[in-house]
Amino acid sequence: DGLHDDKVIAEGVTAAALTASLQERWVVAVRRRGKQLWLELGATRGGGCTGCLLLHFGMTGAVIVRGVAAPLYKSFEIDDSVWPPRFTKLEIVLSGDVRLAYTD
Repeated sequence: DGLHDDKVIAEGVTAAALTASLQERWVVAVRRRGKQLWLELGATRGGGCTGCLLLHFGMTGAVIVRGVAAPLYKSFEIDDSVWPPRFTKLEIVLSGDVRLAYTD
């Protein structure tokens, strides 16, 4: 269901393979180091990490949650009347139709 931009998927990985690897997975932890953010994914709620999704941010990269006001920065604006936001590279649909957009 989510959208993606081919430029953000690792070489040799198809959109279908990425989608399949994310379906029915739980986010068990979220970590950040510098411009890199990764979601640790598990097969069960509260289970251990069995894989990760790595997001690398450029100068204007962000993760936006639909329906939640984005933080305001001096030179960074999000038009929350449009979904997915401009420059979305990957949209992730969680249970309950919660939607995350990785923008850069």
